[in-house]
Amino acid sequence: MIDFKLFHDRPYAMANLATFFNSLARSSVVLLIALFYQVVDNENPFTAGLKVVPVTVGIMLGSIIVSKLTLNYSARLLSTSGLFGTCIGMLLLTWKIGADGSLFWIILGQLLIGIGTGVFQTPNTQSIMLTVPHERRGIANGIRSMLQNMGGVLSTALSLMIVTSLLPMHLKTAIYAGANAHIVREDTSLIVTGYRVVFLVMMVLTIFAIAASFLRNAKKDTQPV
Repeated sequence: MIDFKLFHDRPYAMANLATFFNSLARSSVVLLIALFYQVVDNENPFTAGLKVVPVTVGIMLGSIIVSKLTLNYSARLLSTSGLFGTCIGMLLLTWKIGADGSLFWIILGQLLIGIGTGVFQTPNTQSIMLTVPHERRGIANGIRSMLQNMGGVLSTALSLMIVTSLLPMHLKTAIYAGANAHIVREDTSLIVTGYRVVFLVMMVLTIFAIAASFLRNAKKDTQPV
């Protein structure tokens, strides 16, 4: 079902690798932030959900921005720039997440991740489609979608595993309890440390995505679809 011969083409392989690493790095951000505010600040799911809206808003803004730039800039430049924005967002979350952290910086970090994702996805998908013969584009897009979905599933599992692995036994279930979790002030710092580690790991994965995106050959990026 998977045509592995397509991966012999370096631009195609690197674009798909960037897709996987980007999805692996950013897919769990919404869940992590929503759980954080429920567990640490004891907020209800609705209020915590409102605090992750910036990711969606950012994706919409990023898609609008990149639609005006695709005719003038290569897919490699746009995709890599989008991933760089996501990386800065991850850095902000790593730095500012905390019980007493400023909500402004958390919102800004999520917004940058969303904008970076929006800027990355369209030109990267275009690059994938332009590196294969037209009769293989259905298969190519299916593989891209599979890698993106696989990254999303693994992102959730990996991020929650990292957070809980750094916690003592009595706090491991608190992460999944959401607003029903009851933790003391002393335990908050342990949860914050786990979150900072996981966002740092996600930032490193985004750097891998940046490397893969940049190392693609740009010779076909400007061809019309």
